[in-house]
Amino acid sequence: MSEFLLECAECNQPFFTVGEKEFYDSKGLIIPRKCKICRDKKKNLRKDVLCEISKNWNIEARQENTNYFHNTIEAKELIDGKKYFVIGRKGTGKTAIAEHISKKIDANHFSEKLSFKNFPFNYLYTLENTKYTAPNQYITIWKYLIYSCVCKMMTKNQAIDNDVVNKLKKIYPNDSQASLARMVESWTATDFGIDILDSVDNS
Repeated sequence: MSEFLLECAECNQPFFTVGEKEFYDSKGLIIPRKCKICRDKKKNLRKDVLCEISKNWNIEARQENTNYFHNTIEAKELIDGKKYFVIGRKGTGKTAIAEHISKKIDANHFSEKLSFKNFPFNYLYTLENTKYTAPNQYITIWKYLIYSCVCKMMTKNQAIDNDVVNKLKKIYPNDSQASLARMVESWTATDFGIDILDSVDNS
């Protein structure tokens, strides 16, 4: 009967014979901590998990169930106001973080997802602020759009004075079906001229 040299770290059964050790040493291989049965179980489990992911998981994070979201440091820092941007390559989890934050709505948290699909950039860039030199002439309009989105979210905050909320609702109606493109055209139409943009810029 072969003499076993090791005890499996998983099942505590003896394994690894002298012959196996000589083979591993001759190939320069790392001595295993677990027996072949336990190693094969882990390998098969990994295959099952990958198979489950490839067959049943959605490709797009926005289609996933947010209950499965792993709360990352980046997400917590964004919610706590310690960070303001998430930058990364495709597939690194940016959309998952956005979906997680958008679902976290309570008395202290408000969020708005903005889609720039079919966004009227050409129209927006006609509203440049000539006080700035290129390529900074669009800083004012982007700040204005950001502040407008914040004002729109303020209409949902019950802690804000009703008179203020009512005035904001007249300017920023809560139309959840409206696309960002249509809202931009509304916010920047006629009455919203360079005077308003200047006031935003100086705020």
